[in-house]
Amino acid sequence: MLLITMGKSTSNESPKGKALSSQVRIMIAIAQQNRLGVEHPDRKKIANLAEMKNAASYNTICGRMKKKGAIDFPDSKTIAMTDAGKKQAAPHLPPAPTCNKDIHEQIKQKISRAKVRDMFDLLTDGSDHTLSELAELTNFEATSKSFTVYVGCLNPNVEKFKTSDGVKMIRLKDDCFPFGRGAE
Repeated sequence: MLLITMGKSTSNESPKGKALSSQVRIMIAIAQQNRLGVEHPDRKKIANLAEMKNAASYNTICGRMKKKGAIDFPDSKTIAMTDAGKKQAAPHLPPAPTCNKDIHEQIKQKISRAKVRDMFDLLTDGSDHTLSELAELTNFEATSKSFTVYVGCLNPNVEKFKTSDGVKMIRLKDDCFPFGRGAE
């Protein structure tokens, strides 16, 4: 879900089309969480946002960044950027989002499958939806393996739960609505 897209570049590229280093992606992810009011984001969330799938590599890179004074570890589960790190990240940051729609567009740029983007669009209303409703609206059977795979592609942006009577539900996480649910 890395939100560092600008223009037509991909999330792993700078606006000039050059690949961003892992360190820059990590700093951008932290900066973007800071913009959303999270001063000390969770380390695992930053790894996910920075598209760092290998935990050992992520930990090694973060250790180097700490030694260089770009980041710090406030506790065993969180990460923070130092003033020096903020200066390093600044030239790489996209404009700050001004509404939920900006956030949704940035998230959708990371979704490669059209059906998954359609599912995401249906969930951007901020409401709780039944899985069967989502399946029907996207022309799937709720029990279809393809539907289950596509719903899985919505992670980490969704939360699934059951109502008290056992109905399976889905909704976008609060992180997808930094300006409040129902806000544009």
